[in-house]
Amino acid sequence: MSYNLLKGKRGIIFGALNEQSIAWKVAEKAVEEGAAITLSNTPVAVRMGEVSALSEKLNCEVIPADATSVEDLENVFKRSMEVLGGPVDFVLHSIGMSPNVRKKRTYDDLDYDMLEKTLDISAVSFHKMIQAAKKLNAIADYGSILALSYVAAQRTFYGYNDMADAKALLESIARSFGYIYGREHHVRVNTISQSPTMTTAGSGVKGMDKLFDFANRMSPLGNASADECADYCIVMFSDLTRKVTMQNLFHDGGFSSVGMSLRAMATYEKGLDEYKDENGNIIAFHKDIYYLDDCTSAMIRDVLDIVGKLLLDDGISQFGVGSHITNDEMMICKYNIVNLYRNDEQSTLYDGFFEKHSINKTDNLVTASDMLSPATPGECTMCEQDGRTVYDIPPVFAELGMYMADRCEK
Repeated sequence: MSYNLLKGKRGIIFGALNEQSIAWKVAEKAVEEGAAITLSNTPVAVRMGEVSALSEKLNCEVIPADATSVEDLENVFKRSMEVLGGPVDFVLHSIGMSPNVRKKRTYDDLDYDMLEKTLDISAVSFHKMIQAAKKLNAIADYGSILALSYVAAQRTFYGYNDMADAKALLESIARSFGYIYGREHHVRVNTISQSPTMTTAGSGVKGMDKLFDFANRMSPLGNASADECADYCIVMFSDLTRKVTMQNLFHDGGFSSVGMSLRAMATYEKGLDEYKDENGNIIAFHKDIYYLDDCTSAMIRDVLDIVGKLLLDDGISQFGVGSHITNDEMMICKYNIVNLYRNDEQSTLYDGFFEKHSINKTDNLVTASDMLSPATPGECTMCEQDGRTVYDIPPVFAELGMYMADRCEK
């Protein structure tokens, strides 16, 4: 439903890459709400990505630009004013990338050249963008500038790495420029601190799937989706928020204000005891990766036939099996949850396993963790099948010719 919140307004959306991108969804909603826009992304993203399809759909121009180049950014604003017929009313900065994260460098082993690139791409580009716009008088009075941030700017999240530094700098730039631009032209500058979101960039963060699940369980309203974030951006671009500036606005279902939720507390209390033996010692868990050279689909199914049911019934162990050739991956997680990742919707690599064990797809998953509480903690016992437990699985792998990868833990 459209409310014409941006009727007659002009804007620039930086960073739309594909349909998973928040910027992509913001662009769609901005046009739906009556705005005329231009799109901008790196030349490589424009050539290799899907932004051209979005451009055709929304009937708007794509202006390739390296967001770290002042000259390129100036060209975006100049061209946008030509195409749209005057200064723009809103700008979205949805740009972020860390070479250190991509290369899996830990925070205590950063490559400093890569760190400079992280800061330049993810934060300093925001300063360059605003400075270029201000010098060109490219943003109309009472305009709105937004950038997307994350709570790791204030708190430590393992695996977020130097992107946390970049987001902290991003938020600082919004405050500093918000004062100057607001005083001189009534232009407001804000950041939105969004829930973990499974975008292309977000998926590259170590442990993103676990972080996503943790935030969703901790947040009283659950994670905010990319679509919901786009709705918030539209409101911030509209005239309904003319007095909101220099703010970091949390859009995370309440996550940033929660210390310990009831669900997290129940999981914590239960989890400590179920992983101890009768003497109170922590049980050692296998965190091993096994390879099978020249593995075929039939071999994968053999492995699942031998250990699959045991892992499903066990309920507390986690197991994954995948193919480097097809990029299919299946994870048997705690509480009998099975996640399937596949590039090809038609892939049938694991379908026989699903049918055999009556595993059905669901969009409304209710698990044991949802039903347990301090009052009804449930009971957890070691599962045994044919005289085997999960600790007997590694020798089975060895019998199949599988070998363990070298450990690389940090």
